[in-house]
Amino acid sequence: MRTLQYYDKKGLLTPSGYSEGGRRMYSRQDIIRLQQILFFKSMGFTLEEIRDQILPADSTYELEQIFKQQQQVLMEQISQLQGSVHQLEDVLSELKLGTDVSIEKLLAILKATQRGNPYSFLIRHMSQRQMEYFSNQFESEEAAIEFNKNFRDITAELIDLYQQKEDPEGPAGQELANRWWRRMMI
Repeated sequence: MRTLQYYDKKGLLTPSGYSEGGRRMYSRQDIIRLQQILFFKSMGFTLEEIRDQILPADSTYELEQIFKQQQQVLMEQISQLQGSVHQLEDVLSELKLGTDVSIEKLLAILKATQRGNPYSFLIRHMSQRQMEYFSNQFESEEAAIEFNKNFRDITAELIDLYQQKEDPEGPAGQELANRWWRRMMI
């Protein structure tokens, strides 16, 4: 409830009205607006950035535009993840060959930890134990290969489920989410 009040205070979500008892009342459009706010917040956008992203939802066409916009954000995130995985694969290959990693590649990895990149959420929200777990995954060549293979497989399945228009809350989506969660939360 405090979150809704905060969004109201920030001018992001104003209730359509109030009940006789003074409770906030929200319309269908308000709920769609809240969905947009929560979606963009989960993607790491600031409230100021979210204000610029919210689209009106007064018609079916506008609702379709909202979901197309969110779909595009998710597709861009998938693409960024794939690019980051490829960068890490290149670095691991260089390390495997015993060569020094170029400064350009190190800078690219640093850039991958900046805000807006999907990895930044993971790094900012990992406990020390989780960070140690992930760094230990790369102690041997075999472990690093297996770790990267697991994440490539999960990413490929995610893309496949998305392309098949599977419901994320359905059995296949939940099973994939559970595997990802078990891999992330040791």
